[in-house]
Amino acid sequence: MKASFASRLLFLICCLLLLAPPAVAQTGILVTRNEIKIEYPSGIRFFIGASSSSAIQSVTLRYGTDRQTCQPGEALTDLEFDPATTVSLEWQLQFVRGGVIPPGANLWWQWEIKDASGTTRRTERQTVRVNDQRQRWQSLTDGVITLQWYEGDQVYGSRLLQTAAVALERMQTEQGLPPSGPIWITIYPSYTALREALVTSNEWTGGVAFSDYSAILLGVPLDQVEFADEALPHELNHLVVNRLTFNCVGARLPTWLSEGLAMFAEGKLSQPGRERVLAALEAGDLPTLQSLAAGFSAYSDQANLSYLQSQMVVTYLIETYGPQKMRALLETITSGRTIDEALTEVYGLDTVGLETAWRESLGFAFAPPERAAAQSEATNTPVPTLALWTSIAGASGTLTETLQVSATATSTPAVTLTLTPSATLRSSPTPLPTPTPKPRGAPWLWGGLTAFLILVGVTLALAIMDILIFRRWRQKHESRQD
Repeated sequence: MKASFASRLLFLICCLLLLAPPAVAQTGILVTRNEIKIEYPSGIRFFIGASSSSAIQSVTLRYGTDRQTCQPGEALTDLEFDPATTVSLEWQLQFVRGGVIPPGANLWWQWEIKDASGTTRRTERQTVRVNDQRQRWQSLTDGVITLQWYEGDQVYGSRLLQTAAVALERMQTEQGLPPSGPIWITIYPSYTALREALVTSNEWTGGVAFSDYSAILLGVPLDQVEFADEALPHELNHLVVNRLTFNCVGARLPTWLSEGLAMFAEGKLSQPGRERVLAALEAGDLPTLQSLAAGFSAYSDQANLSYLQSQMVVTYLIETYGPQKMRALLETITSGRTIDEALTEVYGLDTVGLETAWRESLGFAFAPPERAAAQSEATNTPVPTLALWTSIAGASGTLTETLQVSATATSTPAVTLTLTPSATLRSSPTPLPTPTPKPRGAPWLWGGLTAFLILVGVTLALAIMDILIFRRWRQKHESRQD
């Protein structure tokens, strides 16, 4: 019996020696901090802390957004520091340098850390939705539209959301322009608050469409909610059209078409606006469509006339040929055709032919100027040419209409950024909580430890059983001798 117990014990000890991992010192890079802090309107700050048994020699931040772009969707920046076994670093993405990342955009980031032993640690990619952390936002959603605001009640927010939803539905039915994805709308209660969030903007900016992020920022004072009745459809149209016509071949819509579609989205042209255009036609001082391909006049009165003219031309195209033709025109331009090529392919008319037909529909003949041998490529007007409230005077000098126009812009964040010092904020935003990865040992170490504990338990159980069996055998043996 003693020999049997000894053989079992020897067998278990051999198993433990075979399964137990070799005793080695724990190595690797331990991440102790990994988080970001959104500091609107200055930028976003990234924090990383790490330690290793060998000196950490390099730390690289990789980050990107869901921005619609032809460029690679990843940016890299190497942080500068003195090599050490423990590091605590931070880096700031400054909006004033790289462009504003608007509320609603998704930002991702991860770190790559290397030490002197050649070990490399790359953290898991994390994603957060960017927002202005200075405010307590309320939000409502209708279909693909999410609208957020922080001043005003639910009635105020619901009214704005309904305005946006109706405008989006009209774009689909009347213009043949469906949205390409979710749209995030942020409402500030004043134009001043909006401009502070934009970092760099003009004094007359009332709204901005970040088409590449599918986001809109708009200033809507609580006592001027009617401003949104035209501004929201206008900016929504720019956003939807710009995303539908996005391409990497350099194709752009002429300004008269881009702004004409946005004005059409606001609603039917008013009678004073129509009379203003007819008066210019009668006087013979209405600019040609070709002259409105690459932007409008810097003078507000002339620019206002161009907005109205563009709206009338787009209305003529949609009412005469239907919304599907307009969708086909945009798709043809996006494929790389010039505006004349696209118009001819879809409507059988080039720009001059279109203007001739439109003017004749109003009872005016058109004598087109001589075609230039080479025309510059048409591009969208990058910034608006109208103030928020601009009076439009007719030929007689009397006030005939008031337009509300907001800005349309796209941000262009830099791909390569440098380490910058901390910025001074007007208010201290709440840090964005992000999960901190927990250190993990090597898989084989945990597996070996588990096997070791199991074998120890089995060994103890067998030993106890053998002791009990031996005692019972001994008691029986002694009783027989007695």
